[in-house]
Amino acid sequence: MINGSEKLGWFYNQIGRWWDNKNEIDIVGINTMGNEIIFGECKFCQRKMDVDVLEELTEKAAAVSWKKND
Repeated sequence: MINGSEKLGWFYNQIGRWWDNKNEIDIVGINTMGNEIIFGECKFCQRKMDVDVLEELTEKAAAVSWKKND
């Protein structure tokens, strides 16, 4: 499992999907002990992804409302 290894830089103790009425993000990992959050997109195809996929994910991630609970 890559979470818990040092490959991601942090341990994400909440992992799942995120969506609202306009956007959906396939996978979101949150480190609730810090201010770290990671977003991922799953694409199932046999061609290489273009930078537009990254740009779309970046726009979706900007819509996420997440606040650390103290």
